[in-house]
Amino acid sequence: MLSHLYYSQTVPIEKWTIRNDGALMAPVTVTSVGVADYDGVKKYKDPNELFSKETLDSLRGLVVTNEHPPEFINPDNYKTFDKGDFSEPYVTEDGKIKGTIVIRDRDSIKDVMTGNKKFVSLGYYKKDDPTPGMANGQSYDVVQRNIIANHLALTSSPRLGSDMRVEVDSNGKIILGENKMSKKWIVEADGKNVSDQTLTLRLKDGTDIQVDSDIHKEITAYKDEVKTKEKELAEKKAEIDSLTKKETEKKTEIDSKTENLKIRYEAEQAKSKALQSEIDSLKSSYKDDVKKAAQELIEVEKKAEIFGVETDSKDVEQIKKEVISASTLDIDGTALDSTEKIDAYFDAACVLHKKEKKEAATVETDSDDSRIKALRDAGVEIV
Repeated sequence: MLSHLYYSQTVPIEKWTIRNDGALMAPVTVTSVGVADYDGVKKYKDPNELFSKETLDSLRGLVVTNEHPPEFINPDNYKTFDKGDFSEPYVTEDGKIKGTIVIRDRDSIKDVMTGNKKFVSLGYYKKDDPTPGMANGQSYDVVQRNIIANHLALTSSPRLGSDMRVEVDSNGKIILGENKMSKKWIVEADGKNVSDQTLTLRLKDGTDIQVDSDIHKEITAYKDEVKTKEKELAEKKAEIDSLTKKETEKKTEIDSKTENLKIRYEAEQAKSKALQSEIDSLKSSYKDDVKKAAQELIEVEKKAEIFGVETDSKDVEQIKKEVISASTLDIDGTALDSTEKIDAYFDAACVLHKKEKKEAATVETDSDDSRIKALRDAGVEIV
């Protein structure tokens, strides 16, 4: 029955030192949490699984090999592939597992010192749990569980991207895969040569690596595709930036218009309140004026009755003029050319009439007293 061993993406050895006993010691990163794509299937290394006691225990004293071996590391074969060990595993705040490798094999030490082997890659087992979910904004289809490390390989070939799966037979021997991107790498691990046609590929750090023509073609095509995508992305970003700028300008314009409308609205509201206040004041004043005018009309009509002036369907001013004419005042009609003069002459006419009436009453009283006296003198008894 077949089982599976997984090789993680490579991680560079950034620095190393030589101990007093001649062994090489270097700090390395062996794996990290996150979502990776495996042939279209997104698999998640869960921190609860990756940082479990079982996984960390499997890393303690882990055998370090020179390239991935062609079979599982076990008690029967470890001496064949053992070049050193990995120890002191610890978890970093950014979700990585780091530790220290100690290389005791002279050829392997030379490989690291000369830069021939500049990377490490973890060989491990795990079980896939087909439970989808989300992690840090990324969706995944499968959770990797029961992660157990088997070995840590020194390698000269940097391999980016997701971890690679290889199949092994019941005896722990690795069976060659059909994935062209990994075919030569697996065959090299088994010590065979499937192709004499190799090409040199230069990495960003200046490292030259040998790859077969199929891999070179795929990588070149991939790089061309990446350039095309980067160009499309730059164009799309420029388009988005342009749209964002227009949107910002439009928003600024709308905000400005909104603010102006708000100012105008508040000004109109203030005007409306002032106008309403003026209307209320006018209403109150009008009521007072109407009441005052009505009272004045009643008083003028009463005084007009004394002079025998008809008041029906006449305004106050007309009634006052007729009262003045009916009085004993000798006033030329042309003198009544203003409201102030009409009011003054009207008041004068009323006062004069009252005075005349009082004088007439006094004269009449005196006349009656004289007649009564004469009658009494004539012997007429007055009761």
